[in-house]
Amino acid sequence: MPATQNPTPENPPQPGSIAPPDATATGSQAEFESFLPLANALAAGEVVPMRADLQLALHNVTVGVENVLAERSRAAKLPETNLGEIEELPRLVLAVLFADTQVERVAPQSDIGKSLARARELRALLLATAEALALVGALPPAKVKEIRKGRGSIDAARDCVDLAALFRKYAADIRGKHAITAEQIEECGTVGTTVFTQLKAHRARTGEPTKRDGADTRDRLWTLVVQRAHALFRVGAYLFGREDVDAKVPPLQAHRSSPKKAAHAPTPAAPSK
Repeated sequence: MPATQNPTPENPPQPGSIAPPDATATGSQAEFESFLPLANALAAGEVVPMRADLQLALHNVTVGVENVLAERSRAAKLPETNLGEIEELPRLVLAVLFADTQVERVAPQSDIGKSLARARELRALLLATAEALALVGALPPAKVKEIRKGRGSIDAARDCVDLAALFRKYAADIRGKHAITAEQIEECGTVGTTVFTQLKAHRARTGEPTKRDGADTRDRLWTLVVQRAHALFRVGAYLFGREDVDAKVPPLQAHRSSPKKAAHAPTPAAPSK
């Protein structure tokens, strides 16, 4: 039997030829690894951003696939229909679910603003105290002056980290000479690190990505879901007709409808005397 050629972007795998998950992989990670070559083979212009409720999408494709495959013999007669691709749709959504967990989350600007405001408060408090201590020789003036130089949000965050480190390093020399608490020093270092990380991540995200990241991989897998969901709906329309297709093959983001309450039978009128 000839050796199987590994799929690559230059030699993409054929539709419906997804290998079964590796026996050592479990859950949605197995699907992620299985569908990744197809996702990477997509052209950049084809990629659709994922802004969907994935749990809802999984429910809807599962319902649609089950209903279509129950009519497999009829569905197979429809030209240009790949039932293998359709059957894989629930696994493909699981792949997107796993990919979504790997996307680095950037704190909202509102959260960054709150953290930055606190960082500026602590910087002002510790820096004023450090300058007073430097005047009496309890802290090195050159180091304090260097911290004072910085401007801007990232510098403020870095200053918090440096001030916390300075107070810890000279803790024995300045003990009893200031009113800064150990909790404030600890918070200053922590919030400084947090703000610095958030601002760097936000700046990286607002620039044009130079390589595929977690979000791009997720969007590529989602694009495969969208493409195959179109095919699934087309088969559903053929099998069930326009009136029933939405119920049998719900669109990706169609909300589950609750069963309608049975209408109460009208109360018969009392017989006239």
